[in-house]
Amino acid sequence: TLKLFLIAVGVTYIAIGAFFTALPVFLKKIVKISDTMFLALSATAGLASLALYFIQLRIAEKLEAVWYAHIIALIVRTLLFACPPALVAYPYYFFVLYAAYGATWAFIGSVQSMIASSLAPPGRKDEILGNMNASMSVGLVIGYVIATLADVTGYTTVFTIASALMAVAAALNLYSVRYYKLGLV
Repeated sequence: TLKLFLIAVGVTYIAIGAFFTALPVFLKKIVKISDTMFLALSATAGLASLALYFIQLRIAEKLEAVWYAHIIALIVRTLLFACPPALVAYPYYFFVLYAAYGATWAFIGSVQSMIASSLAPPGRKDEILGNMNASMSVGLVIGYVIATLADVTGYTTVFTIASALMAVAAALNLYSVRYYKLGLV
């Protein structure tokens, strides 16, 4: 369960790295938003994440509930990561998209640490959290490399890859929680 979860974390961050590296360039080059609008979009995501973080704290004591919320956030991101090309003609819809990015983040970043800590064998929590952080870092680097494909294949390809990887991360989490429920930690 733990190894599968750590792989899922790495895949999640490959998708995040690819998507959020390509998205700002896409917004500037293709959608042609201003710097001010980009900063406002980022603030929108941050506020949405903060607001939902407090909801996440209320369910934090129930590992399965938090894990399922995490999986739902990954599934929602699968859909969100495919959206930008469809919104080119509607730049202000990106505020809704960024609010959704922030909302899902409340159930991704901190929740992964919570799950990894809960799955860690006694006395190995620090090691497992270190492994998770390494998985995140490696995933981001791979994601950054994938984002460079935008110059060759276009942004839609990068967003599609990121979306597909997020779906894989959600599926890996579903298998992990299933093994956890079966006691196969």
